[in-house]
Amino acid sequence: MKAQTETHLLRFPDIHENNIVFSYAGDLYLTSINGGIARRVTHHEGYEIFPRFSPDGAYIAYTAEYNGTNEVYTIPYAGGNPQRLTYTASLGRDDVAERMGPNNIAMDWTRDGQQVVYRSRQLSFNSFIGQLFTVPKNGGLSQQLPFSEAGFCQYAPDGTKLAFNRVFREFRTWKHYRGGMADDIWVFDFTNDCLINVTNNPAQDVFPMWIGDKLYFLSDRDTTMNLFVYDFFAETTTKLTNFNDFDIKFPANDNKHIVFENGGRIYTYNIENSKLNEVKIYISNELPGKQMRWVDAADRVTSFDASPNGERVLLSARGDVFNLPANQGITVNLTRSDSVHERQAVWSPNGDMVAYISDVGGEYEIYVANQLGKQPAKQITNGNSTYIFNIKWSPNGKYILWNDRDFKLSCTDVKTLETKEIAQSSISVIDEFNWAPDNRYITYADYGANFLAMVYVYDMQTETTHQITPMWYHAGNPSFSDNGNFLVYSSNRSFTPLYSHTEWNHAYVDMGRLYLVNLREEKILFCLKTTRYRPKPKRIALKKKPARASTSILTR
Repeated sequence: MKAQTETHLLRFPDIHENNIVFSYAGDLYLTSINGGIARRVTHHEGYEIFPRFSPDGAYIAYTAEYNGTNEVYTIPYAGGNPQRLTYTASLGRDDVAERMGPNNIAMDWTRDGQQVVYRSRQLSFNSFIGQLFTVPKNGGLSQQLPFSEAGFCQYAPDGTKLAFNRVFREFRTWKHYRGGMADDIWVFDFTNDCLINVTNNPAQDVFPMWIGDKLYFLSDRDTTMNLFVYDFFAETTTKLTNFNDFDIKFPANDNKHIVFENGGRIYTYNIENSKLNEVKIYISNELPGKQMRWVDAADRVTSFDASPNGERVLLSARGDVFNLPANQGITVNLTRSDSVHERQAVWSPNGDMVAYISDVGGEYEIYVANQLGKQPAKQITNGNSTYIFNIKWSPNGKYILWNDRDFKLSCTDVKTLETKEIAQSSISVIDEFNWAPDNRYITYADYGANFLAMVYVYDMQTETTHQITPMWYHAGNPSFSDNGNFLVYSSNRSFTPLYSHTEWNHAYVDMGRLYLVNLREEKILFCLKTTRYRPKPKRIALKKKPARASTSILTR
């Protein structure tokens, strides 16, 4: 019998005594604080997220999209029908994957358990800004809290104060951010309308959790998001966890524990003994999305390349490489790999071999294989540690040119497997490059310090680089002519402004033109081989218009 594996990608947990509730694959689940097999609480094709236990643990408030929009609901802990609490207009940007975050997020309960606190954008025209509201647990009108904008929050134990974030950017993936949107934790006293900044740190201080006379929160002041605590009496801040690989995300708490997600797993932190524990959780549902099924790869084609003779075509689709006939013949899956991603397949110039990119070894490398898959593929690059974008054969089929995310343009000898660095940009990926017909020269475009691209030519024999275009005009898309005598590229240097009809200003548009460089010492003329499609000039005779009466307005 196959052992059940631990489930990951568990999100938005909350805890009450010995129970943990969390979201997985868009549904809510319950499990023990010690882990084990989880019980599904909700089952709907939409998302159910941000579950929050009531103070007595009898109910769970959460955000769900049962009717197409995100609204706040409650459901009994023991199970039952959900009760809808909010009714708001739909928003165009209202997804859990959206960087603005979903709308109507269930944040917390009031300490008496009679109200649910939620964050909503119902009063804002800016999808980045939201306010805090309370709504009765049995339904009714929502009441806005006295803040123009706010994010995650929690009431003090006596309910007279609220700790909250004023900025809401927890769904953005910015790391080590120290700009104007870096958040602090503020405390508002409802008895005297006093507002104070508790953390006041350049780093991100988010997710306040009020336990006793201490305020727990997350901060990336030491690079990675970890758990910290602020003591109101001692006015000191102490770091409690030391995660280095992944940030702590979306914590919640009761009076004894803090629960949070980290790296797709759920952890608990014991307030009393400072013990950190990973909760091993298992989902035993049917999960039909994980079942084997037939998929039409034609709808998932990511790249294609026609054979030199035009009789066959290479397609990269769903992580495999396919060799298809243009008219009649068999279709060959050249890779047939599970859990491996092959892509960007291209033909060799003679059509006997194909090259493609694969991560079968853990990192993306370039492979060469027989066009019918008769022999095992040959790996021609090694030790790569970054993403490879595109590959291009040399005309003689001896070299492959490729670019990567490290802004490098490299050339690999298919026979000797030697890789040579052609260029490395300091600005951007070098994604415009081509071979000369004689296999000696490579042309590419790279950005300069002024963020304008220039065209270069690299000599494979002398290993020297020549700048072709000046730094003052953006140039790109370089390509050699078929005979190698000319270099063609586009450049934005046509300064013909358009003037406004209402204001004395102008704009430069349609600046791009094609340009030609003669690469030979002797003078070579470049001309069209035919004038068949040149329009013949036409003479237009203008008739003299008859004189009209003056319409000028005379003033004195």
